Amino acid sequence: MLRIKTLVPYMMVLITVVLSETVANTMTANDQEYQFLFEFGSSGTGDGQFVGLCGVAVDSANNIIGADKYNNRIQVFDSSGNFLRKFGSHGAGDGQFNYPLYVAVDSTDRIVVSDAGNNRIQVFGLVTLPTPTPTPTPGAKGKISGFVVDTGGSPIKSAKVKTNGVKTKIKENTLSDAGGFFEFADLEADLYKITVKKRGIRKPKRR
Repeated sequence: MLRIKTLVPYMMVLITVVLSETVANTMTANDQEYQFLFEFGSSGTGDGQFVGLCGVAVDSANNIIGADKYNNRIQVFDSSGNFLRKFGSHGAGDGQFNYPLYVAVDSTDRIVVSDAGNNRIQVFGLVTLPTPTPTPTPGAKGKISGFVVDTGGSPIKSAKVKTNGVKTKIKENTLSDAGGFFEFADLEADLYKITVKKRGIRKPKRR
């Protein structure tokens, strides 16, 4: 009996401490309130508009991804709600949707979409497309400019600069100015070979 009377107060003290700490933590959490920050989107089919917005996810860059159900597409926005890109269309092919409902992002930022109407899950990864080589516009002209300097970086005046078009066979000559600058204008699109010659400078003879 004596032991029971000794233990009961000790247990009550422990329980009181635990409850007090729990209440304190709860009160601290309640002191923080969520406030409205901003909103984006409206009803429609344009970029940044939705018809039946369903699942939403956020990737590691804080981009916001939304499943646009009845537009059968996925839209991606930055953390401020600015439209970045979209993908998908209505259908049953790869990359097409029939009512995408939910969206998730894995640890490598691949986008996982539940394609409800097609009874499947599709996974997408962002691919960096190669930059296409620009095709010269027929008749377009450009210019070539530069500087003629010596080995010490000092400009060379009145150096004779020649240009020779590889395909067009266009040949032009000019002289560098006091700052070593030269320019060829109104050149047709081509690969040009540039040579520079300065009077009074002789190449060392080989022995």
